[in-house]
Amino acid sequence: MVQAYLSGESVFYNYIAEKKSRGNIYQSCDSSLEIAQNSHDVVILLAIKRFFNGGYIKPKYDVNDILQCKESRSVNRYIIRNTKTIIKYVDSYPMLTRKYLDYTDWKKNS
Repeated sequence: MVQAYLSGESVFYNYIAEKKSRGNIYQSCDSSLEIAQNSHDVVILLAIKRFFNGGYIKPKYDVNDILQCKESRSVNRYIIRNTKTIIKYVDSYPMLTRKYLDYTDWKKNS
C-alpha cells in the first residue's frame, strides 16, 4: 500500500533551508518526501507516518476533534525528511512507474 501512495501521491524534493548553529546563520540543502491527501483521508497519512516511524502531518490538529477537523484546510500533507529511511524502503520495494525516475534523480542529490 505504501508503495502505491509513493507512486501516485508523493513528491520527492530538495529545498534550501536557512539554519542557525552556534549563533551563525547558514543555508543548507535538505531532502524530503511529501504525500498529500484530502483532509477526509488524513487517517491514511497517519498510518503512513506510523509505518515510517517518523515525519509529521501538516497542518497539525487533533484528528479526533470534529471542530478542529472542520476548521482544517482541505489538503493534509505527510512530510518525512529522514532520507535514509526513504531510500532504504524505496530501494527494497522499487516503484514500477515513472515516479521511480523522480526518485532516482532525488536520490542522487540527497
